[in-house]
Amino acid sequence: MAEVAIGRIKKADPLRVTVVLSMNVSFPSAPQVNLDGQPGLELAWKRCLPNGCFADAIPKDDVIRAWRAARTTGRIETTDAFGRNVVVTISFRGLSQALDALNKEP
Repeated sequence: MAEVAIGRIKKADPLRVTVVLSMNVSFPSAPQVNLDGQPGLELAWKRCLPNGCFADAIPKDDVIRAWRAARTTGRIETTDAFGRNVVVTISFRGLSQALDALNKEP
């Protein structure tokens, strides 16, 4: 249904969030990653391939801080090809430890 990747190409690059969703999306629309009561992240569609549609964004520091501290689930929100709202629940469990490990890589 959805895949989320957080990383960077080079150590000096900012973190980038990439979301892959099924091909059933609506244009124009902007998928978002949201956490109740916290700043959300609006992504921009980049391309659609046979395996899914890709969107990405560079999150601000306050978004990453909120995701690191999250104790509840978040959600990816988008619009499907029929104009219906689609919500995919995601967990932030383990994200803080994963980002710490990413920051230690040479």
